[in-house]
Amino acid sequence: QLVRWAIPDHILRAAPTAPHRFSVTRFSALATDALRQPPTTTHQRARERLPDGGTVLDVGCGGGAGSLPLAPPAALLVGVDQSAGMLDAFARGGRERGVAVRTVEGTWPQVAGAVPVADVVVCLHVVYNVADLGPFVQALTAHARARVVLELTAQHPLAWQAPYWRRVHNLDRPIGPTGDDALALLAE
Repeated sequence: QLVRWAIPDHILRAAPTAPHRFSVTRFSALATDALRQPPTTTHQRARERLPDGGTVLDVGCGGGAGSLPLAPPAALLVGVDQSAGMLDAFARGGRERGVAVRTVEGTWPQVAGAVPVADVVVCLHVVYNVADLGPFVQALTAHARARVVLELTAQHPLAWQAPYWRRVHNLDRPIGPTGDDALALLAE
């Protein structure tokens, strides 16, 4: 289903900027918001298995919304992201919280060999772009001593745009993969 999300070349060529970039400013704001809000279910599940002074691996860390709220009790946060700008924002957020931070630039699971095992692994809203979920999740699991917390929405986060793509570009967009698709694949 992910193949159907590809934007046709003629639309990409006509776009004034690349549509696949993520705003560091926006992702930093999400991390700031996460620090101000009550703990999410994701953060609660991670804390259940996170010892005082423990380590958290945040795959696709962005600005750190998945892991910064876990420090403390976490004493070390390891962030993996393919964007140097996101990793800079993540590291800055960790320094501001007084927690040790390590960053690894690259795509998971290709960089897994350069990443230490952690007590808890968090991965929020990343799997929408993962074509081969099995190896991705197996690498997450191999890097967690106690728990992996994977967060995703019930529907692909861009599914709401389907009527606009149809109207503007006469292009049908998929609604999946869905959270149920991910669960079925993981169960398999």
